[in-house]
Amino acid sequence: MSALVKNYAADLPKALHEADDILARYGRWAANTGRGARTCGSAEGRYRASGIEALESRRTPADVPLTQAQRVAAQRALVRVPDSERAVLSVLYVPRRQSIGHQLRLLGVPARLSAERHLLGLRIWWNLYQMLARS
Repeated sequence: MSALVKNYAADLPKALHEADDILARYGRWAANTGRGARTCGSAEGRYRASGIEALESRRTPADVPLTQAQRVAAQRALVRVPDSERAVLSVLYVPRRQSIGHQLRLLGVPARLSAERHLLGLRIWWNLYQMLARS
């Protein structure tokens, strides 16, 4: 999680680390749905940035995508989370152009309340996800 997200997210116990990972991967998938693959700006689509940061980013392993069953279970579980917690989970896990702080200000959620709703919402979501993934 980035430093900006840590200002609004709760410190998660070890029991919720897997839930955090799955929901983060689901959020990245949800943000990219319908737009196709993002390509670079060159005519051939083969441009690679130079520099040590670009080299290191190419060395990091790619995300393991969620299976169709995992995405369906994640979505169904997220729909069942109460509205106030679901809004915070959506802001924290689904990447958007607006900053997380700006989105939470629009919702009227201060940082302390955001952290509480994050922890509660993730616990609810994880229990629902595990139940739906088994069936």
